[in-house]
Amino acid sequence: SARRAAQYGAKAAVVEKARLGGTCVNVGCVPKKVMFMTASMMEMMHDSSGYGYHDVQYKFDWPTIKKNRDDYVLRLNGIYERNLGNSEVDTLEGEASFVGPKEVKVGDKTYTADHILIAVGGTPAMPEFPGAELAINSDGFFELEDQPKRAVVIGGGYIAVELAGVLQALGTEVTLVVRGERPLKNFDDIICETLAEEMEKAGMKVHCSTEVSEAIKEGDVMTVKLSDGTVLENVDCLLAATGRKPLVEPLALDKAGVKLSDKGYISVDDYQQTNVEGVYAVGDVTGKIELTPVAIAAGRKLSDRLFDGQSEAKLDYNL
Repeated sequence: SARRAAQYGAKAAVVEKARLGGTCVNVGCVPKKVMFMTASMMEMMHDSSGYGYHDVQYKFDWPTIKKNRDDYVLRLNGIYERNLGNSEVDTLEGEASFVGPKEVKVGDKTYTADHILIAVGGTPAMPEFPGAELAINSDGFFELEDQPKRAVVIGGGYIAVELAGVLQALGTEVTLVVRGERPLKNFDDIICETLAEEMEKAGMKVHCSTEVSEAIKEGDVMTVKLSDGTVLENVDCLLAATGRKPLVEPLALDKAGVKLSDKGYISVDDYQQTNVEGVYAVGDVTGKIELTPVAIAAGRKLSDRLFDGQSEAKLDYNL
């Protein structure tokens, strides 16, 4: 959005408190695809004998792929930084919060602008149960220094299913705990049925229609209790992937008068405009289609409208 605005001659700045690229680049699509590819290679080696490869020797090393994956993401961070610089977009390091309708504070400095775009995305939502503090979220998955031996993954959505599948393929003993009747319950029946079959073939244990009721730390491992009475012992990784929520708490939206929906998302109209003139929002924080390309497209359309005179430019979410 900022680069498109700068392309049209606007003076633009991006505020970032962590690493450039957002969720997708740092703790989402990009590193997940690296791990998916890693797991896929393991499965290919398992099947290699059927293609004439015999006595194949291999050993998987988690620290190696973590370092290589992290280095790859770091290179992408650098590319984003250089692209912003090449587009003459300023980068402000720190956490932004509103102090007024068109004023934001970053560190000890206050900045004003005619147009302010909120594109902070979301953050993992954590379940509540005794011992929940022992669990990591999907962000924490990418911080694991060593491969878990026995993992319990909480959640039935695609993030939980993907991470559970990666761990199982790489040799971790995985138990997937799903509150609903089946994983990916909102997907087509044939997808859910095929997934269930493949999970069983892979050796993954799946507990549906139940929840984690308690987690207890016992030395270096945990005991995880489920609401159906199941007890899972010697667990060294409890991973919660139970959805995401908009990252609005640090923004002090009340000081700008920006309204939220009943579910806590920033309310916007068809043109990404909030209830406050000159303040806009795109991406996961609006609760629309939560996909990176959608957020990018919406942000570009917004810049087209604001800075290139395309008065009717907007993203059609119905396509």
